[in-house]
Amino acid sequence: MNARQFFDLVVVMRDLQREYSRTGCRDRKTLLLAKDAERKVDEEIKRVRIIENERRAPRLDI
Repeated sequence: MNARQFFDLVVVMRDLQREYSRTGCRDRKTLLLAKDAERKVDEEIKRVRIIENERRAPRLDI
C-alpha cells in the first residue's frame, strides 16, 4: 500500500467512525465497516513498522 492509499483508507475509516457516532441508533453495519477499515489501517501500520525495523537492524541469516 502506498502513502496515498493509506491516506484514503484512513479518511474512509474516520468518516465511518463519525457516521457511527452520529447515528443515534448505532447502526451495526456502519460499526462493522468502521472496524474493518480500522483493522486494515492497523495491519498496514504493523507492516510498515516491520519494514522500518528491518531497515534499521537488518537480520543476518547465517
